[in-house]
Amino acid sequence: MDTKVSTLISASRSWDVPKVYSLFTFMEAETILSIPLVCDNVDCRIWHFTTHGRYTVNSGYWVALEYHNFALSHTGIGTSSNPSLKLWKHLWTMKVPAKIQHFFWRFAQNGILTKVVLFHRKIAMGETCFRCSTGCETSVYALQDCPAIRPIWESSELPTVFLGAVVMRAPSLLFVFATELYALKVGLSFALDASLLPLVVESDSLLAVQLLSKEEECLAPEGVLVTKIRLPLLALSSCVRFVPHTANTVAYRIARYSL
Repeated sequence: MDTKVSTLISASRSWDVPKVYSLFTFMEAETILSIPLVCDNVDCRIWHFTTHGRYTVNSGYWVALEYHNFALSHTGIGTSSNPSLKLWKHLWTMKVPAKIQHFFWRFAQNGILTKVVLFHRKIAMGETCFRCSTGCETSVYALQDCPAIRPIWESSELPTVFLGAVVMRAPSLLFVFATELYALKVGLSFALDASLLPLVVESDSLLAVQLLSKEEECLAPEGVLVTKIRLPLLALSSCVRFVPHTANTVAYRIARYSL
């Protein structure tokens, strides 16, 4: 029924009672007729997200944020299923100085003013690192990969970097095993791209370790994943070691947190 409210109002600026009863049920008509009509005021726009009906920048920000979260939750990538949103929440609740949080945030958003960023903003004349004059100075390069920086990491007493890959639970045993292999593949690829060498690979999946340790072709449904993991391991003369999750509580807690 395409009817406007104005069609239910008589020329005397009151409800057209017979028409209201003819178009709605008795209960609906009674509810409509109980609404008082104020026809002397001039219509105006109001902002119903504030108690006073006026727009403020603060209220606009929160409405936009709520709309953004609502849109994410209805596209399958909301807070409950998007690991990156959980990561940001964890970052801003860390008990570290605010400047450390801000630095991590800028690093993750590629906001560190490296030569690459400055070059793209047409501020610097080139992307080459000013320390070594060889590689492109990205955030990772400036903090880790630069030959002038690596000796600092190697001579420091900081612990070795541990890299883990966490994926969601699978509905069956077959998919669980494939998920374990895929996590190994993703973690291994990232470690190679970031030049995190020498590399020690550990997994709490005994079946995955046994398959990857064999030389014969894997004819299981996950054979393609096994082959893609074996190739870089052979190139690095490395292997996968079995470690029960009870021996690595940090990785186990990260996995539980992600799920």
